[in-house]
Amino acid sequence: MITPEILVAYTQCKLKAYFLLCTDKKGTVHEYTSILEEVYRKNKERYLQNLKLKFPEADLYSPEKIKNGIPVLLEVNLTFDNLKAYAVVLTKDDRHSSPRKHNYTPTIVIGTRKVSREQKLQLAFVAYILSKLQQEKPVSGIIVGNGDKASTIKLEAFYKEIDTILKNIKIWTINSKSEPPNLLLNKDCLECPFGNECEAKAIEKDDLSLLRRMSPKDIKKNQKKGIFTINQLSYLFKPRKQRKGKNKTKVPLPYRPELQALAIRTKKIYIQELPKFTEHKIEIFLDIEGTPDQGSYYLIGLLISNGDEQLFYSFWADSLKDERVIWDGFINEVNKYPTAPIYHYGAYDSKAIDILKKRYGKDSDKVSERLVNVNSFIYGKVYFPVKSNALKELGDFVGAV
Repeated sequence: MITPEILVAYTQCKLKAYFLLCTDKKGTVHEYTSILEEVYRKNKERYLQNLKLKFPEADLYSPEKIKNGIPVLLEVNLTFDNLKAYAVVLTKDDRHSSPRKHNYTPTIVIGTRKVSREQKLQLAFVAYILSKLQQEKPVSGIIVGNGDKASTIKLEAFYKEIDTILKNIKIWTINSKSEPPNLLLNKDCLECPFGNECEAKAIEKDDLSLLRRMSPKDIKKNQKKGIFTINQLSYLFKPRKQRKGKNKTKVPLPYRPELQALAIRTKKIYIQELPKFTEHKIEIFLDIEGTPDQGSYYLIGLLISNGDEQLFYSFWADSLKDERVIWDGFINEVNKYPTAPIYHYGAYDSKAIDILKKRYGKDSDKVSERLVNVNSFIYGKVYFPVKSNALKELGDFVGAV
């Protein structure tokens, strides 16, 4: 049976969808996925209890009850051909119904506060199956997130995409000897139950997708040239002269995957442009941790280096209301050193500063001007013999604890 999980998996990784549909592999469930599943179950139970109190006349779903026009149907397991999906409730849409034809709006529950595109696609797949049963496509559906926040989602834009995906997936069900899709590591591998297995195979093959900065488009382009491994790619590197623009200023160096591959093959560090640092007597190092789903931040960590003296600060928020408290503590501390640069790694911290500054202000106008992204000194300039510029991977290489 083709389920929403398989449909969504196809948009993330075709091989993942193939494993779920055509094999008995279970993989290893990521801890974060397990947490979301538990939150989802609790949300669903609470939402169902509230529905039963609000609509005591609500009935459990069956296909016959759609034909009878029962206003509210609970615990909905929809099937059509080899398609299967679940909705927590179907609500009769009186605006698009008639005495002879009853149309329903589906509602699903999720384990997050924010609604992702994948979750919208999941809802659209429920509506797609429902349309086969009621002979009318639902115009919209409802997603209930953590905190019982209900979002109405327009569905029309998703139906064509679902048709295309199902057409491709059904080829696997028709032909049992069909070959699995090519392995291609991507950002979703971290939470995928088959992520470890695929990464092991990629390492064995020396696959190009191990280079995290290479796009699928670049990988296909190289494969057409007969370049399938990192080792092969490394031999394509040719030094280039630094180009200059019309105003004679240097053009930013692009990332060169072939040089990254060369660094890995030779186990050496290559420098295309020597980073230029300005030394300061006092320097501040910043790290922020947050919960993306809630759009909140629970930890701001600071290291203040002043000559031989190093001061560490950890500002913790035990609840959402404490977020302002840790922001105030952070601002008070960094404002003691108004000329010190604030180093961070990647775009996450600077975006967090912008968000928190808009929320709480508090003498923070100058903070953004002092931020220095350390990755800007590395990207396109320094190539370590590692597969990405992720901070942990670079930290492991240089021996940071």
